[in-house]
Amino acid sequence: THHPGTYALLGIHWWRGYYHWVLDVLPRLSLLEHCQLQRSVRLIVPADMAPYQYESLKLVGISSDRMVEFSGDHWQVDSLYFPSPLSLTGNPSPWAVSWLRERIMGALELDNPTASRLLYITRRDASQRKITNEEHLVDVLVKWGFEVICPGELSFADQVKLFSQARIVIGPHGAGLANIVFAPRTATLIELFPANFINGCYWALANACGQAYTFVIGT
Repeated sequence: THHPGTYALLGIHWWRGYYHWVLDVLPRLSLLEHCQLQRSVRLIVPADMAPYQYESLKLVGISSDRMVEFSGDHWQVDSLYFPSPLSLTGNPSPWAVSWLRERIMGALELDNPTASRLLYITRRDASQRKITNEEHLVDVLVKWGFEVICPGELSFADQVKLFSQARIVIGPHGAGLANIVFAPRTATLIELFPANFINGCYWALANACGQAYTFVIGT
């Protein structure tokens, strides 16, 4: 199918994952912006995106009339730009972090949030990597002033606003922790791992954000 005009392709193999969308996909728009192309090309996006994905694109200045959904058939366009990933997945670049904070937090007018909230990030809506004794853990954390947050139950904007106020974030390894990209540089992330799975992507993200990081291994 021929589609006349100039387009940019925004999509990677893992685009459905929240972490990959926020840290691998969205920052690629910064390259179009840097080359002064963001407003002059239409954007090819995956079909059937989640509400948070549409919401995030709107926050970085992509209106719905500029999105063209690709359903997986064969297209030919007159001219195609492919903004490359800014870094290897799992090791986000400082450029990506700065751009996300500037564009998204700026759009939400979160310039000087108060970093006071203590957040426990639950994976109760996930199919794997849940805390077996989470009820007991939550009882302890609530006594210390922590709020229990399930990011998947919130809009994208509400997740950004919540994490922008975080002083300490605790949670098992999972996509919801990607939101620490919007947390203050004074924030601390405490990540919970099972003994048979260690992943350093949030250590790398905390480093890029200038935040403190530590982890706990459970059984």
